[in-house]
Amino acid sequence: EENMRNWSHHHTTDTVDDPVFRAAMRGCDSVSFTFGLEVTWSLIQQRLQEEEERQAMMELEEAQKSDFSGGTDEDTLENDNDKLKRN
Repeated sequence: EENMRNWSHHHTTDTVDDPVFRAAMRGCDSVSFTFGLEVTWSLIQQRLQEEEERQAMMELEEAQKSDFSGGTDEDTLENDNDKLKRN
């Protein structure tokens, strides 16, 4: 996470939310500060879904650009009529 406002800042290990970390650091003063960041699985899944949707929209836009750059509707109708005449 790039936004530092989402991180917790601790001057000692005693205030860290992680009880395992606190227990491991008990009696040790070699850490001058600690940063913490809670990551939730649902938020990760939501961001992945948003990225997939964004990618799908970009692919759709590219496909639509390709369709429009292939010629006019009149050209398409003429080509279809030519095909029908040959059959």
